[in-house]
Amino acid sequence: MLRRFCARSVALCLTMVLLVGLTGCMFIPSWKQVDMRYDTSEIVSVELYHLTDSYSGRFGSSEIDQMEKELDPIDTLDAEQYADFVSDLENLSFTNHTLIVLAAMDKFHYYEDYTVKITYQNGDYDILSPTAQLYISGEASSETGWDCDQEKWNRFIKDYFTVDQPEKPAPAPVE
Repeated sequence: MLRRFCARSVALCLTMVLLVGLTGCMFIPSWKQVDMRYDTSEIVSVELYHLTDSYSGRFGSSEIDQMEKELDPIDTLDAEQYADFVSDLENLSFTNHTLIVLAAMDKFHYYEDYTVKITYQNGDYDILSPTAQLYISGEASSETGWDCDQEKWNRFIKDYFTVDQPEKPAPAPVE
């Protein structure tokens, strides 16, 4: 029995090594839910922004400051909605598809479409979009590139916010 297990393990490892050797990369899918860092009683605001291509790219404090100067939130939540919002947010499934490549690569996260900014009493905040998440605590930050199904994300957003922007630009009328 142990011999059979060892043989299968060795075969699996050799297959993986061969696959990586022939293609130069390996694809690993994973899933998770968002875990809020603080209790809902610590939230001071939840704002919704609609980011266009000009805001896609790596986010940091300066980019968020620029976003807040140039854009007004399209909607904000009332404090009574925070608990339900957080509960539903934590139930959304996000996926991450890790691609292991045999070359040095810098991870790139981009933020687009409906993006939520959650600000806490201590000044920390979270930026959550369907394509990436940023958690800022003082000078430290943590960024992840987990994806949420766009249709589920938009439905979640529309359950809590008044959204006037079309999801996709309307096509020009045909004459």
